Amino acid sequence: MTHWQETERILDVVLKNASEEKTSMLARVVQAEGPAHHQPGAKLLVADGLANGSGEAWLHHYETEACDPLFPLTPGCGKVEVLIQSILPEDAVTVWKAAREHLRREIPFALVTRLSSPGAGRTAVVTSEGLAAGSLGDADLERMSVLLVRARLASGGPSVVVMPRSRLVIEVLRPPSKR
Repeated sequence: MTHWQETERILDVVLKNASEEKTSMLARVVQAEGPAHHQPGAKLLVADGLANGSGEAWLHHYETEACDPLFPLTPGCGKVEVLIQSILPEDAVTVWKAAREHLRREIPFALVTRLSSPGAGRTAVVTSEGLAAGSLGDADLERMSVLLVRARLASGGPSVVVMPRSRLVIEVLRPPSKR
């Protein structure tokens, strides 16, 4: 399954949960060093259909030294940084629905998530044209993120970007190549 397909399937569940007024909890690998089992862009729906949630996002850092190839749930040898995000129903039907539509139409885009307060957990869908849905809660930050996304859409791959006033996770999504 491609990164694109994985994201489609997960967003289908997130949108189903939102239609039932339930919160989803999403984990996304944003950085990995060493032979980690999960690479940047890997996603996991860690809580499916919570009754409530905060709408926030935070980073968890995992570091292991012992490799156990027989136990694939460990992060492997190395360091992994995982973004954990609570997706409220009202955010799902705006931001995450727009992301799902970009996937369906095979339009390259990026999910930009703000990690620093105020506004931690805010997510926007950004294309090469600009902000498509959502808000980071700061117009200057949004303008800067559009410039960063344009550059990353040209190079591809998810990345973590540190900006002077806020830490952002920018995950670039490109349609799979058709052969």
